[in-house]
Amino acid sequence: MNMKPAKTVLVVLSLVMLFFILYQILSTEPAGKICFNQSCVLVEIPNGREEMSRGLMYRESLATDNGMLFVFEKEGIHPFWMKNMKFPIDLIWMDSGGRVVHIECNVPPCRKEPCIVYQPEEKAMYVLEVVGNYTLSENIRKGSSASLLLP
Repeated sequence: MNMKPAKTVLVVLSLVMLFFILYQILSTEPAGKICFNQSCVLVEIPNGREEMSRGLMYRESLATDNGMLFVFEKEGIHPFWMKNMKFPIDLIWMDSGGRVVHIECNVPPCRKEPCIVYQPEEKAMYVLEVVGNYTLSENIRKGSSASLLLP
């Protein structure tokens, strides 16, 4: 019996699995840092419309010093919802200068549709998603300033 085809299939499947694992690790690696006073958060920055739409959906958790930063092409009223989220988060909207214009604290996952839509009253360029109650524990409020260290 010839085992060559079975070995080839096994090698190909192993390579595909390795590629998938590496892609997952590299695609979620922090790409920048945001600091409020002495508190800094390592941020992932979604690239493209599909990644921005997915955001933190389906993730089980988020480290307290990590977050996801959404960078928009221009300031605007950028709405967010909690569809397919598994844990509560804080949403922090910032203008082009890094000033916090709106915060939604400890927003729970959406359990049934229609999901609540959260949005600021002022225009924002950035939206930062961090673990729930981060803004309370770090005393971040509307008007606070952030230093954005982006690639």
